[in-house]
Amino acid sequence: MLLKSYKINLLIMSCFCITSLAQVAEKEHQYKLSEWQKSPLSFYQVNNQRFLIEGAGIFAAGNIKNSAAQETDKIENFGGELASEYGFSDMMAARVQMGYLSGKQKNATTSTKIDGLKDIAALFKLRITMPMYVLVEAGIETSPEALKVDNVARTLTASSGGTKAVVKGGVQFPHAKYTFGGWAYYKHFLQREMELISNLGSENLKIDGGHQFGAGGFFEFGTGLRTGLELKWSLQNSSTVKSVNVPTMSNFELEHQKVLAGGYLKIPAGENLLLYIKGDYDFNPNKKRGDQSYDQDELFQAYVGAQALF
Repeated sequence: MLLKSYKINLLIMSCFCITSLAQVAEKEHQYKLSEWQKSPLSFYQVNNQRFLIEGAGIFAAGNIKNSAAQETDKIENFGGELASEYGFSDMMAARVQMGYLSGKQKNATTSTKIDGLKDIAALFKLRITMPMYVLVEAGIETSPEALKVDNVARTLTASSGGTKAVVKGGVQFPHAKYTFGGWAYYKHFLQREMELISNLGSENLKIDGGHQFGAGGFFEFGTGLRTGLELKWSLQNSSTVKSVNVPTMSNFELEHQKVLAGGYLKIPAGENLLLYIKGDYDFNPNKKRGDQSYDQDELFQAYVGAQALF
């Protein structure tokens, strides 16, 4: 009788273990990463004759202050980004990206509405496969409209108002359970315009100069749900605006640098769909860069996005 009871208990325990293992296996299979889903969010390229669409919703909040302001302005933005990429071969691909931004920059006395399309990017991409991946991107980022600053209606467009030449390159070291690497980029303004509206009237201005540098690194790990970490640095050098109506803008500089730290979680939803949530924080480590420059700047950004491969 005792032996029979023992066998029954053993059978029940075996069934329980098998069921538990099956549930674990099912969960692991549910979040199994396809090979393309192992590429980092910040630096990847699709394979031959594959088409990728990526979309993300963005919320941002922070503060900004320039050297001439008495108060710190609070920023709250909502927006989105949409990109598509096609692989002509395993070595070459092309990418188009655009975005929209809507929000406010305000303090105790004033409120400025920020609204409009962000710069549109068109990039040609090259990947060389070695023991690691070497990736290079080159193209342009162009504004769909001039940068419009209306100090009467208190409005500001979201685009830069110009066209930039862009070059980016880096390396990725892929492994089954993790990947890491780094990249650097350079952006040069070919031309830039601003429409300034003040109490003295409307004025079309040219913004002279403008270079952007940046570098970053990433580390991802996980075989199912995948966690990623990023660290970035960027520098915008001085750009000068010469205004007749507003002489105080004759030495206007848009010079600042930023450091960004962030992390994200990637959730595979089948072989051809990847969901992700992402958060990052960036700040200006140089508290003052010059006349009219950003004296203090920090921003928290949250993303919810998806990638679909066809």
